[in-house]
Amino acid sequence: MIGDAEFLFVRLFFAHIIADYLLQPDSWVAGKREKGWASPYLYYHGIFAGVLAYAFSGLWGSFIIPLVVVVTHIVIDGLTSPRSGPASIYLSPTN
Repeated sequence: MIGDAEFLFVRLFFAHIIADYLLQPDSWVAGKREKGWASPYLYYHGIFAGVLAYAFSGLWGSFIIPLVVVVTHIVIDGLTSPRSGPASIYLSPTN
């Protein structure tokens, strides 16, 4: 039987897949790739991922999950977006 923590993980996983692969416009991907940290799309995408995480979590009184998602999404995408080497294929869906 699946517990609460596992169910939360599954919901957050789906929020991540939707934010990164289904709803992220190609223009945001290109903008992040071209400008890296200077791209406003990096921050829009991080905030959007946090909003989806909040919606999918169902924990309306807790803002720690979306806050952590926003910060980590921006940092990870910011570190991996400007890369064009083989490692970025495994680190970022933007390549």
